[in-house]
Amino acid sequence: MTILAKDAAVLMDVLANPEGAWSDQHREALEKHTLGGHTFAIVSELSYAADPPAEAEALSIFQSAVGVLKDAGANVIEVSIAPIEKQLQAVTSCMSFRHGVRKYLEGRSADVDDPLDAFETGNFSPQAREAFAYWVSKDKTNCPRYEEDSGRRAVAHELESLMKNTGADVLIYPTWTFPPATRERAVEEYRGDNSQVLAPVSGLPAISVPAGRFESGLPAGLQLMGRRGDEALLIALAHAFQERTGHFHPPLYRGLPAIDQQP
Repeated sequence: MTILAKDAAVLMDVLANPEGAWSDQHREALEKHTLGGHTFAIVSELSYAADPPAEAEALSIFQSAVGVLKDAGANVIEVSIAPIEKQLQAVTSCMSFRHGVRKYLEGRSADVDDPLDAFETGNFSPQAREAFAYWVSKDKTNCPRYEEDSGRRAVAHELESLMKNTGADVLIYPTWTFPPATRERAVEEYRGDNSQVLAPVSGLPAISVPAGRFESGLPAGLQLMGRRGDEALLIALAHAFQERTGHFHPPLYRGLPAIDQQP
């Protein structure tokens, strides 16, 4: 996770070239894309028609973000995901967390070789107890790969078709439709977020960018979602949004040092 979209571009270029074959694909995209000329589609069910309804302050911040897009020359439309609601609800998480972590820890120097050991010894943040207990409660080893998961791929196909049919370059919606939970009361105050509704289910790329703050000082975000392979475009648009708004969380974050040449 990064605060600046341009830092995400640097990290993506590094992660996409693990063998050291340097590529500036994501950083170069920062200069190729501006907000103007692109079509942003507001997902109604995650924004104005959210259930439960978006809190007024969250909606106001989102509307301000939409205003920034329009002022920059972007085309903004509204779309509905109601036709695929049943498909979204039909996709369920496959409980492969323990199996995946064990595979990752194989051959590595670590104090534990199974996340269940960490849970049973209390080696975790207290705020994570409920979620940790859930994910280590089962140990499935035969979860389908994304390429084999017909439910997730069907959702991705429908969302990409929605973008194609409406001429949308990206889908947008508030990261939260109400204030996020504070660190001190993470479990008690957490009320869900939009980041988990479309992107994890479909496997399509998405990025959240700071969009302002609530009066309480808590951060608000704007999420952009695109087609498969659109990571560079999403990062570039998020960067353009940040450059235009100056929204960065936390305010003292300095970002990565500039990279002027190949390592």
